[in-house]
Order: sequence, then structure tokens, then C-alpha cells
Amino acid sequence: MQRITKPSRLVRCEHQNDVLSCPDCNELMPASFWSRMRQDRFASEPGTYHVTSLTNCLTKSYFERTSSAEETVESAWAKLRGSLIHYVTRSIGWSELRARMTFDLEGEKITIVGYIDAYDPETATIYDLKTTRFVNWQADKGFIPRLNHIAQVQCYYTMLDLYGIPVSRLVLIYVDDKNIVTRQVPLGSRKQWIIQRATLLHRAFMSSGLPKPEVSSGCKYCSFVEVCPQKPEALKFREVVR
Repeated sequence: MQRITKPSRLVRCEHQNDVLSCPDCNELMPASFWSRMRQDRFASEPGTYHVTSLTNCLTKSYFERTSSAEETVESAWAKLRGSLIHYVTRSIGWSELRARMTFDLEGEKITIVGYIDAYDPETATIYDLKTTRFVNWQADKGFIPRLNHIAQVQCYYTMLDLYGIPVSRLVLIYVDDKNIVTRQVPLGSRKQWIIQRATLLHRAFMSSGLPKPEVSSGCKYCSFVEVCPQKPEALKFREVVR
């Protein structure tokens, strides 16, 4: 099986330097802070794909494993801030639940891994926390729940169902620095959808062929828009959603 070494992320500061080597950024901030920004939570393993890799644009997921990513401090901090909020939820009794499903693809075992923010056995509810900005405005405009978030939590439902764990509700929780908005998502099996998406992504890695880009609101925050075959469309979309 082809082993893919995930490239390190480069975080570029306002001085147009890598934050780890910028003398201005490191004068008053510890290097450990900038180093944490460059870390990725999940290691890449051959034949193993995370649910978020399937619910996001497959082209982006391909680039994340094969190309060096460069992003701004603003983008990297937004990701780290989201992770910190997830850690805070542990103090109120939330416990992340790891789920897996496997399937055979042409004699090869493919593994899908999901990390569920919280599961309440008393109400059989899956909760998934999303950090964002202007949450009330997004809710008023109908921008949330986002389609990939719906797909993500339905994938979690599908995976828990394979374990025989009862699930009766799926709830997305959107938070910013002031407000909280909740949305219930309908139950729906994504088993065949998961297999189809994972198959497309896995075959792309095996053949070194780029999956078809999926232009969406995610293009606004994508670190790989400059190398995307659909760059003109993605940039237009950025202008629309600003």
C-alpha cells in the first residue's frame, strides 16, 4: 500500500515570514505557541480516512495529504481556537467518542474513522460542536446548518448504528464568542455514501489523480485555492460569500 507522508503546514505572518522563523513574531511570543498552530490533530495513515475528509471537498482532502499547505496566522488561529473550545467542553462532562467502520475495496481494507463530540445515552442524541463567526447572522440567512455538517453528523449516526448503539436525534451546535445556535438534523444512513466517497479518494491517492473539485462555501477558507484546478470559480465564490 502506498504510504503518504503528510507535509507540514507553513503559517505565514503579517510580515510575510513563517511564524516559527520570524524575529518580530517571536520577540514577545513563545515559539511553542506558533509551533502548536502548525500541528495537525490527526496523522495520515494509508487506507484510513476521517469522516471530515469525506464530507469536505475531496480535492482539498487530497491536497492535505500530498501538498505543503500555507495559511495565514488568522486561519491557523481560528482552527486552534476551535480546538480549544472543544477541549473546554470536556470540563462540562462531554466525552469524545471514537467510531470506526471498514469495508473491502478490491481486496484492500479501508477504514473510516470518526470522532463524535458527545453522545447522550439517556436521550440517544449525538451532539457535534461547530465554532464559527456571526452565528446569529448565519442562522438568519439560512447558512447553517451547512450541508457538509449535516453529512458529517449523519455519518456518525451511520457508524454508531453499525455498533448497535441507538440514536434518535442528531444535533449540531454552532457557537461564536457570544451566541449559541442549535439545529436538529434528520436521521439518515450514509453507509453507501461513505463507501462511495472513500473509494473515490482512495483511488485518487493510488493513481495520483486529483479528484474533481467541489466548489462551495468552503473555498473561502481553503488553503489550497491557488493550486486548485477550479481556482477561477473558487475565487468568484469567495467574492460572493464575503
